[in-house]
Amino acid sequence: MDAERTVGMNRFLKYFFIAWAINLVLFFILTAYLGGDAINGKIIDGRYFLASHGRLTEVSHRVFVYSEVHTVIFIALGVLAMPLAILANRQNKKRRH
Repeated sequence: MDAERTVGMNRFLKYFFIAWAINLVLFFILTAYLGGDAINGKIIDGRYFLASHGRLTEVSHRVFVYSEVHTVIFIALGVLAMPLAILANRQNKKRRH
């Protein structure tokens, strides 16, 4: 990999992990504040509930959809983080040698 591509990849990895960390913190803060997440929640008789540790919290449709989307993004970024962490580790090892 040439130097320019390596710098670009390192920059991408840096910004990805910053975004991932911010999203991680926001997810946990907002999930605690809202009373759970929609993926574990339920829709019962047209009413929307977030769930956390077996406790249901009724929310509006908008909050439910927001929570659903944010949870999916949170999971997707987490799945991407592992192979990207391996890639970043390889990049760092190459730089040291």
